[in-house]
Amino acid sequence: PLLVPNESGKRPCETELGRRYARFQAGAHPANRTIFKDNVRGERLVARLMEQGIADNPYLDVPRKLGVRQMMEVFPHPAHIVLFGLARTLKYKAKPGRDYVSRWAAMNEYSRLLRGLTIHDPPLELPEDWPPADTEGIIAGVLKRLEDGMDALTCAYIVYWYWWHGQGGAEVLGDLTDGYIVVPHRPEEGNRHTENQVQ
Repeated sequence: PLLVPNESGKRPCETELGRRYARFQAGAHPANRTIFKDNVRGERLVARLMEQGIADNPYLDVPRKLGVRQMMEVFPHPAHIVLFGLARTLKYKAKPGRDYVSRWAAMNEYSRLLRGLTIHDPPLELPEDWPPADTEGIIAGVLKRLEDGMDALTCAYIVYWYWWHGQGGAEVLGDLTDGYIVVPHRPEEGNRHTENQVQ
């Protein structure tokens, strides 16, 4: 999270995310200053990036405007539901009751779905060998780093999707006062990307 003003409980954006995506098991853990012991790493990152002229702004005030540098908070699990058309989230995270065999299967499916974005709109260019098609045998910290990398790729693609499709491609849950999360959704056909929109 990039902004956590609340001392306890959930941010309103997490409550709204849960309301919309709990049935897909794609809600977010609560973020508050007590959990983070008043040390919110995302807020420190925002401060440093703002010093470099990058705005914390989840709104495309001027869609696809050249030269704009902005950051925004996103979350991979709702994007998986929207972009991949899933009925529920992929179970690749280390949780009680999940063994490596089930996690490898979920990671392999995650990799397959990410590779499917290479023919998506917008297309995602990936190297031939990453993410790996078969994760069997990858364990512990190496598997966690792969998981984090795939999630990071998803998060980057969310912002790319939003930029590509413009205002019709995502929704901002929350605001810059209480915290927000940008969630992609499929734009109406009339809002689809065309080359002249990015000139």
